[in-house]
Amino acid sequence: MNPPSYKTSHIWYFQKKNSSNIRRLSALVLVAGLIVFGCTGQYGWARIDRDLETVFEENRILEDYNYYYSGPYYNPRGIIGIHKDVTLESKFWKPVDVTEQRLRGWKWFMNAGHSLSFRQSPKARYLFDQNGDRIGFWYSKWSWTVIRRAEGNTVMVYTPFDEDRNSPAWRRMGKR
Repeated sequence: MNPPSYKTSHIWYFQKKNSSNIRRLSALVLVAGLIVFGCTGQYGWARIDRDLETVFEENRILEDYNYYYSGPYYNPRGIIGIHKDVTLESKFWKPVDVTEQRLRGWKWFMNAGHSLSFRQSPKARYLFDQNGDRIGFWYSKWSWTVIRRAEGNTVMVYTPFDEDRNSPAWRRMGKR
């Protein structure tokens, strides 16, 4: 039996490489579709808002919201405000009576951590439940969270997600 010629092996390699890329692309499209269509209707979302960013820049306290923080008191991983008509269900968010001075200090520490690492700077986002109703806001350098309205006016907002596998959010998800 004769070995394949250069032309034959080259064409075979090219066909194999292209079919591999097509399979990868198909798998990527399938996964993206599952993420988009599989998650709709079950969870809420967070959206960056420039006007809310200005509120944080000016250290204004929004009176219609109850404030919570996650992480160490002097350097929280995240700050949320949940509208007073809504009840937050969480063991990990700690309620706080925030002042302008405390907010200024938190922002300073959150931004100081940003300047010492390659992480993003904190961003202000409005929180929406799965029905599209605005339930509160979020201020953190981490953007990953899970938002879900439970029964009645109760909502669950996971603490900021990061790559730390020992964070409370990862433990709740059973991932380590």
